[in-house]
Amino acid sequence: MSAELSIIKSYGPWVFVALLIIGLAAYGIRSLISVGMNWLSKIIGRRLEETAEHYRHQLGKDLEAYKSDLSRALNRQNIKAEVRRAVAEKLLDRRLEALHEVHLEIYKHPSWVNAVVGQPYSAEVHSAFSKRMDEFSSAIDRKRSIFDVWQ
Repeated sequence: MSAELSIIKSYGPWVFVALLIIGLAAYGIRSLISVGMNWLSKIIGRRLEETAEHYRHQLGKDLEAYKSDLSRALNRQNIKAEVRRAVAEKLLDRRLEALHEVHLEIYKHPSWVNAVVGQPYSAEVHSAFSKRMDEFSSAIDRKRSIFDVWQ
C-alpha cells in the first residue's frame, strides 16, 4: 500500500480520476472492438454464406451436367458394344454359312474331278470339266468377302 500512497502524495487525487478515465476508455475501446468484430464477422460470415450458396448452386448445376454427359457417354459406349456384338454374331453366322457352302463344294469336287482324270481327252469332257471348275470357282468367289484370308 505504501507505493499507492506515494503515488497519491506525488500526484494528488487526480490520479484516481485519470486511472478511472483510462480504465473506462480501455473498457469502452474493448467494447467497441468487440462490437466491431462481431459486426465484421457477421458481414464476412454473411458474404461467405452467400458465396458458398452460389458455389453450391453452381456446383449442383455443373454436377448435373457432368452426370448427364457421363450417362450419355456410357449409353453411347453400351450401344457401341451392343452393335459390335451384334455385328460380330452376324459376321460369325455369315462365315459359318459360307464355310458350310464351301465345304459342300469341296466335298463334291473330288467325285467329278476323279471321274474326268482317268478318261482320255475329249472336247466334251473338257467342256464339262471347265464348266464344273467355273461353278466351283464362282461358289468360292461368292463367299470370298466373308473370309479374312482373301481380303
